[in-house]
Amino acid sequence: MSSTASTTEIRRQILDVSTSMQQFKDPILTVSRRQPGYYHANEVLLNFSPHLRQAVLAHVGRCTKLSAGISPLPTLDEFLFQAQKGLYKTDYYVNYSAPQGAYSAQEALRRSESAMLTSTGEMIYPPQGVCITSGGTGAINLVFEYIKQRYPTASVLVLGLSYYVFQFIADKLAIPCHLLTHCPVTAPHPPRFLPTPAEVRAALTPNTKMLVIAHPSNPTGEYYSRAEIEELIDLTCERDLSILSDTVFADLVYDQKDFVTFEEVAHARQCLERVFTVRSYSKNYNLAGLRLGYLATASPSIARDLSFISERIQCCPPTIYTDLINFISLQRHIEKETQRSPEQPLQTIIQNVSKWYDIGQGPNATHDIEKAYDKYSAFVQRNLSFYGRNFDLALETLGNNVSMRFDKKSAFNTLVKINAIPGNFFDFSVNLYLTTGIETQIGPCFGLEQRVWEQQLGFWLRITYTLMPDQLQEALHTFLVFLD
Repeated sequence: MSSTASTTEIRRQILDVSTSMQQFKDPILTVSRRQPGYYHANEVLLNFSPHLRQAVLAHVGRCTKLSAGISPLPTLDEFLFQAQKGLYKTDYYVNYSAPQGAYSAQEALRRSESAMLTSTGEMIYPPQGVCITSGGTGAINLVFEYIKQRYPTASVLVLGLSYYVFQFIADKLAIPCHLLTHCPVTAPHPPRFLPTPAEVRAALTPNTKMLVIAHPSNPTGEYYSRAEIEELIDLTCERDLSILSDTVFADLVYDQKDFVTFEEVAHARQCLERVFTVRSYSKNYNLAGLRLGYLATASPSIARDLSFISERIQCCPPTIYTDLINFISLQRHIEKETQRSPEQPLQTIIQNVSKWYDIGQGPNATHDIEKAYDKYSAFVQRNLSFYGRNFDLALETLGNNVSMRFDKKSAFNTLVKINAIPGNFFDFSVNLYLTTGIETQIGPCFGLEQRVWEQQLGFWLRITYTLMPDQLQEALHTFLVFLD
C-alpha cells in the first residue's frame, strides 16, 4: 500500500468492527464469534463494513477472491431463456398452495433423480419426494429442521472438512454438530481429510442421528470410493442413521467411472430412504444468482414432514423457474441415458425420454431438443476443460511452494499446503488482503481450531480454479511475492 499510516488505519478499523461484532447478541453471528479472524477478514467483516473494502481498493487498485465461491464463466443462453419465460407468465404468483414447488417442476425432478438410479423409467422418488428450495443452503436447512423436530436431542456428524453452512445451521437450531476428519499427514499423497469408515464408526454416539457429507468435498475435491460408501451405508442401517448427501459438485467430476454417489449405493442396498439428497444449480450450471436448489427423499413420510416445514419457512419456493427446471431435468436425463447406452442413436433416446417432461411438443420437437442437448453437452465439457486447465496452471504457478496437494478429481476447488507461512495465520491473511487486495479462505475456514492448523497441519489454502487464467496466475504470483 502507498503509506504505512493508511495500512495501520485500515487494520484498526478491522479490529474495531471485529470487536463490536463480537458484542452482538444476535445468534446469526455465532460462527463469526467462534472464528472471528478468517470470516471477518475475508467475508463477514467486509460485507458489514463496505468502506473497508473501498479503502483497500483505493490503495491496491483491484481486489481478487482467490477462493471465490462462484464461477465467472457465462451460463448457457438456453438456461436464461427458460428462466425468462417464467417472468412473462401471468399465473406464477397464484401457487401459494405448492410449498414444495410447482407440480410440473416437482415431477421433472422426481423423474430425473430417479433416472440417475435406474433406466427402467420407474419413479424411485415418491410424490412430494422433491422439495424445491432457495439454493442448496435452503435444502440443507430443511434437513436440519426435520432432524431437530424428529429427534430433539440428536447430534450430527460432519465427515471431512466442510464449508461453514453445516455448522452455522446446526448452531442456529441448537443441534450438536461435530466435525470428523482424517489426519492428512498420515497419507501425504494424495492427502486425505475424509475420515475412514472405521473412524466414523468409532466417533458415533447414542445421540448421533445423521451423517453429513459434501460429496465431492468442498474444499478438497476428494470423494469416497464405492467400497467405502458401501461400508458407510451399511453402518447407517446398522445404527439407524440418516445421511445428508450434498451433491453440489457431483456433476463436476472428471472421471465419472471412478465416482459413485451415496444414492446409487443406497438404492442398490434398498435403503435409499435413509439418504437426503441436496442439489443446486449454482456451481454446475453457473446460475448462482438464481438461488435455486432442491432436496430429494425416497421416504413418503419424511416427504410429508418436509412439506409442512417448507410451507412454514418459505411458503412456496420460486415457481417462475418451472420451465428452467423442466429443461435442465430433461438434459440431465438424456445425458444419463447416453452414458448408459452410447451405441443408441441420440434421436431415439430423446424420443423415449422427452415424453415424460412438460416441454413444448410439435413436429420439430425432437430436432429442437437435440440441438439444445448438443449445446448443453458442449457447455458442460467446456466448463470442465476450463477448470481442469486452471487446476494445472495453479499448481504450476505455485511450484515448489506446495508441499501437499490433492489430485485433480473434481471441480472447482482444491486445497494445497503452502510451505513455511510465518507467524499467525490470521495475521498473514489480513496483511495479505491489506497489502495486495487478495481475499483467501484457508484451513480454519473449513473446520478445526486455528491452533490445530498452526501447530499440526500447516497452512492450507483453498484455490478456486474458476478464475480467468490471467487473473488466477496474477493472484498466485502476487501471493508468492507477498510470501517471500
